[in-house]
Amino acid sequence: MLTIERQLCNDCEELTETIRGSDLQSTQVSKGRFRGDLVSSKIADGFVDAGFYNCALYATGILPEDATHAVIFLGAEGEALLNGYKGFVSGDLALLEGGVELIYALAPETSWVSFQLKRKDLKNLGVDFGRPENKVYKKAHLADFSFMAALNSLANLFRKKEVNQIANVRPGLLYNHLAETLAYLLTNRPTPVTLGHGDYLHCATTLQGLLNDNIEDILQVSDLCRITGKSERTLERVCARAFASSPRLLLKKHRLGTVRKALLDADGRSSSVTELAFAYGFMHPGRFAGEYKKFFGELPSQTLSQTAS
Repeated sequence: MLTIERQLCNDCEELTETIRGSDLQSTQVSKGRFRGDLVSSKIADGFVDAGFYNCALYATGILPEDATHAVIFLGAEGEALLNGYKGFVSGDLALLEGGVELIYALAPETSWVSFQLKRKDLKNLGVDFGRPENKVYKKAHLADFSFMAALNSLANLFRKKEVNQIANVRPGLLYNHLAETLAYLLTNRPTPVTLGHGDYLHCATTLQGLLNDNIEDILQVSDLCRITGKSERTLERVCARAFASSPRLLLKKHRLGTVRKALLDADGRSSSVTELAFAYGFMHPGRFAGEYKKFFGELPSQTLSQTAS
C-alpha cells in the first residue's frame, strides 16, 4: 500500500528535507508570506517527492548519496538557476546525483516533482555516466517520453491524495516502471548539458553562509566585499544571478528577517517594535513598518502581539 506524507510550510527554512533524505539550506529571496506544499511517497527502493513554492528562493546543499534524482519542473513564473546554468524552464529534466554539491535559485510559483532511485539500478539498465555529475535535459527533446507523463500523473494524484487510484499497483512494479522509462529516455537522447561550478557560485555560497549565520553585527556591502574579496560591482552580478537581488536589498531582507525572528522571540510586554527596529539598523520606524508589511504581509506590531497573547 502506498502512503503519502504531506508537509505545509510557512517558512522556507523548514525545507531542509525537500527531497527525502536531503540536507538543504533555503532562503526566501522575494517578498510575501512564504507558502510551501510538499508531498512524498515511498515506492519500493525509491521515493516520489513533489512540491510547490509561492515565493522565489535560493538553496544549497547535498542530496542523499548513492542515489540519482530525476527532477522535472512543472511550472514557474520564470527561469531557474541550477549550478550556474541559467535557462532551466518548465518541462526541463534535471538529473541530480547524490553527494554532489547543488546550488539553485527558483522563481515564484514553482512546482516540481522528483523521482529518487538507486544509482545501481540505473547502471543495471545501461545508464552509467561515470563520475557523479548534475545534468539538464531540455524540454524540446523530452516532450514525447512516457517517463515525464508518468511522473507528472503521480504528482497530480499525490497532491489530490487520490492514491487509492493506484492502490492496487505493487510498489516494486511501479518503481521498476519509472526506472525503466527513465533509463530509456536517458539512453536515447542527445548529450545533456553538464552543470559545473563557477567562481561566482562559490562567492554566492559564501554570501549565503554569512546570511545564514547568527551574526549580531549589522553587515554592510563593504563587509561583503572585504570577506569575499570581490568588488561591489562583482557582488552585484553575483547577487543578480544567484538571488535575483542586489547586495543592498539582500542585506535589507536579511535584517528584516532577523527583526521578525526577534519580534517572534520577544516578550511583548517588555519589548517594543521601535526598540528592535533601532537595534537592527532601521532608523525610521514608520518606513520600517511599511517595508516589513510589504515583505511579510503584516505589521511588525501584529507580529509582536502574537508573543503577548
